[in-house]
Amino acid sequence: MVSLRRQSSDRKSSRGKFPYIRTGIVLLVLWLIAVMLYQTYKPLPTGISYESPEYRVDQVEFLHDLTYPSSDGQMEHEQQIFQRMMQIVEEAEQFVLVDMFLFNNYQHKGQNFPPVSTEFTKALVAKKINILIWTSGLLQMK
Repeated sequence: MVSLRRQSSDRKSSRGKFPYIRTGIVLLVLWLIAVMLYQTYKPLPTGISYESPEYRVDQVEFLHDLTYPSSDGQMEHEQQIFQRMMQIVEEAEQFVLVDMFLFNNYQHKGQNFPPVSTEFTKALVAKKINILIWTSGLLQMK
C-alpha cells in the first residue's frame, strides 16, 4: 500500500511540475485544427473560381506518350502529345501559351529519354512569336 501511495503522489507532483507544456501542446493542436478548418472552408477570392459551361462534343481524340522496353531491350518512345505540341507551335499565328509543370532537360543517371524540352524550345524560338510559358507557378515572357 505504501508503494502505491508514493507512486500516486509522484504522479501528482510530476503533473504539477510542467503544466505549461501540456497547456501549450493542447493550444497548439487547437490552433492547427482551427487553421485547417479555416483554410478548408474560406471563400475563394473573386475571379479565381470559374466554372465553365458544359460542352458536348461528338469526337474526342486521346493523345498519349508512352515509353517502354521493346522485345529486344531497347526503349521505345511513342510521342503523340509531343507531336501535337509541335504541330500547334507550327500553326500558331500570333502567340503561344504553354502551361507545363516541368520545362527542362534534367534526367537521372542511366536514363535516356528524347530531348523533348530542347526540341520544343528550338521550335518556339524558330517561330519568333509572342510566347508565354507558365512553369510551376512562374510566368516567363519570351
